[in-house]
Amino acid sequence: MAAITVDEIQVLISAQTKGIQKEINGVKEQLGSLSEESQKVSSGFGGMLKSVAKFAILTVGIKKAVDFLKSSVTEAKKSSQKNLRLSAIMILA
Repeated sequence: MAAITVDEIQVLISAQTKGIQKEINGVKEQLGSLSEESQKVSSGFGGMLKSVAKFAILTVGIKKAVDFLKSSVTEAKKSSQKNLRLSAIMILA
């Protein structure tokens, strides 16, 4: 058997690991792309949550305004009816 030198072993190892290194580099690129996409999705999701929150606040505000208007109209009707009764009493008196 012929003796193998350290330099020859290094050449063999380099040749065999080139493919592995190429695959590792490809995985690194894919992870970088995945990270970028994840950040985009996260940013978009955050924007969507802000929009939903604004819509919810607006909806609650509109509901309160409608409730206030309904209450105001009801009170105005009651007040108007009281004024009519008072006017009728004053006319009869």
